[in-house]
Amino acid sequence: HEEAEALNNVARSLGSELDLQKLVQTVTDVATKLTDAEFGAFFYNILDERVESYMLYTLCGASRDSFEKFRMMPRNTPVFNTTFSGLGPRRSDDIRKDPDYGKWAPHFGMPEGHLPVCSYLAVPVKSRSGEVLGGLFFGHPDPAIFTEKSERLATGIASHAAIAIDNAHLYQKAEQQARASMLLASIVDSSEDAIVSKDISGVITSWNKSAERLFGYTAPEAIGKTVAELLIPADRQDEEPGIL
Repeated sequence: HEEAEALNNVARSLGSELDLQKLVQTVTDVATKLTDAEFGAFFYNILDERVESYMLYTLCGASRDSFEKFRMMPRNTPVFNTTFSGLGPRRSDDIRKDPDYGKWAPHFGMPEGHLPVCSYLAVPVKSRSGEVLGGLFFGHPDPAIFTEKSERLATGIASHAAIAIDNAHLYQKAEQQARASMLLASIVDSSEDAIVSKDISGVITSWNKSAERLFGYTAPEAIGKTVAELLIPADRQDEEPGIL
């Protein structure tokens, strides 16, 4: 009951947040607290306007300055692969004793400047489509901190985070489309050329100001009529159906 209530509170706090940066910071803060971690991080992928992927992160329990001494983002090493590949949670009482730990050059152990991690817990954040959006990572300098309950909470939070991130992405996409539509409408409306759009049946759906000047019909008069009705001479009416 306690876990369910905690996850319900998480869902409520994330449900109305559509700013991606604020959203992932909230997820990081809440998850770090509920799992009893000393510090937590959320590494996630975003696409820029050129559709190029970038890894960003939020932190809790540690300053960005202290973390950036590490000078590198997590790579898909054997330890991190479980999370970044979306295979499931990974929990260790002492990650330094894990057989996958410290295998890749140049660090065969804890890299210089890294936060002191002994207890380790990580869960993937996967969208409804199955895409791995990123991962939640938690650490503590003492051993055996994370329990099965910690893992369940982290997994539940990751599920709620994935839904919230999907919603934020949809909202951002809708905003971008709305801005593009407004820009296009502005261009069409201010154009010196007559610009008319019609559906597959030939019915006029938009009619700009230059079309009003050129053809003499206002937009309310033209929209809903067919091009044939307004613009095509009687002796050439058979051409429109052929074009369509």
